[in-house]
Amino acid sequence: MDASGTVENAHDRTLFFAVKYPKEGVFMGQKEESMIAYYNNPEHFADLMNGWIYRGEKQLTAAQIQEMDTRYTARTGKNYRTRYRDIAKRVKNVRIVLIVGTEIQTYVDYSMPVRGMDYDAIEYKRQISEIKRMQKSTKPVSVNMSPMSKTDRLIPVVTLVLYMGEEPWDVADNLHEILDFSDVTDEWKKYIQNYKVHVLDIGHTPDERLMEFPDDIACMFLLIKYAKDKKKLAELAKKLPQFMEMGKDTYETVWNYIGNQQMLKIKKAWETEGGKVNMRCAIDEIYEDGIAEGEKRGEKRGEKRGEKRGEERGISCMLELLKEFGCTEDNARFHLEMKFHLSEKEADVYMKKYWGI
Repeated sequence: MDASGTVENAHDRTLFFAVKYPKEGVFMGQKEESMIAYYNNPEHFADLMNGWIYRGEKQLTAAQIQEMDTRYTARTGKNYRTRYRDIAKRVKNVRIVLIVGTEIQTYVDYSMPVRGMDYDAIEYKRQISEIKRMQKSTKPVSVNMSPMSKTDRLIPVVTLVLYMGEEPWDVADNLHEILDFSDVTDEWKKYIQNYKVHVLDIGHTPDERLMEFPDDIACMFLLIKYAKDKKKLAELAKKLPQFMEMGKDTYETVWNYIGNQQMLKIKKAWETEGGKVNMRCAIDEIYEDGIAEGEKRGEKRGEKRGEKRGEERGISCMLELLKEFGCTEDNARFHLEMKFHLSEKEADVYMKKYWGI
């Protein structure tokens, strides 16, 4: 950018990204911090945008990502307003001139149209302040001088919202939807500016769309989406080749975010020679551990009662947990026979009663 604030040439075109993690209160939890650290990596940030904007085409590379200050301060009269972004990036690319702020949400925020508009406005004011500063160094100062010249241009700003919460994102996607127009006539409504919000709701986006992202991020999104559905995770791990190898930093980030310490503990057991983690085997281990835990609880309850009634409650508990962890009917029957020393005929009775066959 030259002294006037305009872009010098196509090779100096810049794309700016800012990622914000809103949080309750002042302090962020460990899972938010780990996600911020992950996307501060230029390679991961480029992958996120390649999947989101370019639907899997590798248009941006890590070499095009540069760090930026995450603090934004804008003057309003005699006062200053400061906003913080968790991640701020500048991207040089010969095809684009944009500033993009990406808000990473973990909860539904119905004020998002106003929040996004506010962040964008502050960035525009920052650009104007920079132009004004450059003008002061090259021209005489005048009280009536505009902070911009007729030929100055601002870099356009876009805000994207990456939502990772469990509840559906049912927020209005534009400012007009949260305004009360009941006492506003159509003649006036057309003069009221609108603002659109662009959202990617991880938990409620089709798997096919998530799979358009580069492998590690695609797996991360699917793991977050199905974090409470162990059966679905096991199916995906067996079906999708992307689960064969995952970067260690991606593995640690996603399981820190989900809060599964067991997956973090077994990471070393499934590290590959290339320094990655075989996610397929790791998920299989958790899946089998879940089945084993179901057996253990069921057997323990049955033994504790000692009598027929107590044993039946133990069997009921075990089958309930096996079903929860996605165990097949045949496997459940096998575990039932082995753990409670039942004949095939006896096992059939309990399967019909508690498995629902």
